[in-house]
Amino acid sequence: MGLDNVKIGAGWVSEYQMSSIPYVTSSVITPGHVTNVHFNFVTRFFKVTNTSTGSTQLNVGFTLSGVMGSNYYPLQSGETVDAEFRLFDLYLSGAVGGALTYTVLAGMTGISTENMLPLSGSLGLLGLG
Repeated sequence: MGLDNVKIGAGWVSEYQMSSIPYVTSSVITPGHVTNVHFNFVTRFFKVTNTSTGSTQLNVGFTLSGVMGSNYYPLQSGETVDAEFRLFDLYLSGAVGGALTYTVLAGMTGISTENMLPLSGSLGLLGLG
């Protein structure tokens, strides 16, 4: 009789109920460029803040084609988006103004990224890109 070893996957509820592994990064983006923030594990939540001053816009997306197209969330200087989404990549682009700064704070689960469905509009997930 073989062992059916359980693997922690995206639907493993207890991983979302307990405290998460902290992740934080801050950096600079120049207009017209895209930065990929890759998490080592699937997130429980994330928070992105446009820490720039002046008239700058940071676009937050879940796929490269989404942030380069029209499927993104715009953040003006000083604005924040805070969400509880399962993901392992965020895409950030500098849209308007000069170089801008941002901070990403996330809580990661113990779920490996290889056990998570890739986010893609081609999989029928509308609004991603």
